[in-house]
Amino acid sequence: MEKYVSYFFIYGFIGWFIELIIMLFDTHEIVNRGFLTLPILPIYGFGAVVISMIFKEDDYQWVFIAIVGGIIATAIELI
Repeated sequence: MEKYVSYFFIYGFIGWFIELIIMLFDTHEIVNRGFLTLPILPIYGFGAVVISMIFKEDDYQWVFIAIVGGIIATAIELI
């Protein structure tokens, strides 16, 4: 359980940071894209947890994980 909580916070922060950098280049100002006061976007953390629960380590090839993980992440974003 600790692993999934860690994934949630780490990937949520990484997602927030990447969106912050993208918006910095786009608008030339710092824009907090999240709805929380914390520097985290829960959708990225949730997506990382779901994908890590589906794929165990060394089960599949990395190309397959990237393609299916992208599809799963897109579905989570749409929901």
